[in-house]
Amino acid sequence: MSRRQLDTLLPMVYGLAVVVCALWVHAALVAVTVIGAILLGIYYGVFRGRVGADDGAGRRRNRIRNS
Repeated sequence: MSRRQLDTLLPMVYGLAVVVCALWVHAALVAVTVIGAILLGIYYGVFRGRVGADDGAGRRRNRIRNS
């Protein structure tokens, strides 16, 4: 499974877990939302820390070369 697929899958699974708890398992709703949000934040903060670090240098290089 690629990183791009995980970036799409993990928030969807988290959202599904929240919806399931909201509809059927009311007692676990707070725990699922808090722990899930923390785990999702850890995933994006630690394992995907370079997501916002792209300065566009590669795109600029291709534009200059192709012009």
